[in-house]
Amino acid sequence: MDMKTRGVDIYSFVPLTYSGSNMRILQWKFRDATLSTSPVLQENNNTHGVDWMKATRDISAIVSGVLRITHPDLFHSACGVMETIKASDGFTSVIDNWANPFNAISIVVNRVCPAHRDTKSRMPYYDIMASFGDFSSVAVGLRTCGVEAILKPGGMVALCGHLIKHDVKACEGNRICYAWYMRASVHEHMDGDPASWMSQDVYKEFVHSPEKWFQRKYKEI
Repeated sequence: MDMKTRGVDIYSFVPLTYSGSNMRILQWKFRDATLSTSPVLQENNNTHGVDWMKATRDISAIVSGVLRITHPDLFHSACGVMETIKASDGFTSVIDNWANPFNAISIVVNRVCPAHRDTKSRMPYYDIMASFGDFSSVAVGLRTCGVEAILKPGGMVALCGHLIKHDVKACEGNRICYAWYMRASVHEHMDGDPASWMSQDVYKEFVHSPEKWFQRKYKEI
């Protein structure tokens, strides 16, 4: 099995044991009113995190595009937060390589996830999950909705993780899951615009004319 992204082993962020349960969280966060990021992403510790960010720019760009289409208001708000972080002292080298608007990523390997809600996010915010590997399929349960999404390798699902209780079942084969999400505390402390709920009316208006939608919504393109 080749689980590499442009030559960078995407399993290298976790102490991999195929029968085990492994997770690594890469994030921006506030603690004691101070903004920080995961040490592994900082060049002064090592270049491993920077190499990983550079190697995963393509998938980050795809995820960014998915968010822009599925929740344009959140996309705009999150990009604004990242621009504010970029202007902060001490984060330029990290933010220049952080190629998506989300402020947290969980990398999960061969793990069954019990039903839960992502309570550090906000109700209207979307999480995006994507799975890769040599597994055949995996069931993602959206328990609040009473449905299951069956994902093949490379499949994605977007959901309001704070609102919808969700879980991930066991599957045959090896699977790595990337889960992109927002920490509400980062938006609040960086004075990010509060994103509203996504709706069918917003989606129809946005798809019809994205540029005009952004211009009306934010008086800019």
